[in-house]
Amino acid sequence: MSDVQKSNAMGVTGLVLGIIALIFCWLPWIAWILAVPGLIFSIVAMVKKQKYRVGGLILNILAIVIPWILAAAVLGGLAAMA
Repeated sequence: MSDVQKSNAMGVTGLVLGIIALIFCWLPWIAWILAVPGLIFSIVAMVKKQKYRVGGLILNILAIVIPWILAAAVLGGLAAMA
């Protein structure tokens, strides 16, 4: 057995940034500032085959896409009112 302990820091960081970005998805600039580095951390964790990599990847992608959907819904609602 190796004495080197495998770290999951990249995967956990991507997951935490994805969770926080989803909480702030109604503020797109904050969500994107958190989700883009989280996406990078999750991709690096995918390459290193660490834990929590897929969850972080999915959450960060959602945190990037959901503000676009919310903006489209708001703009569509405003256009319908005019």
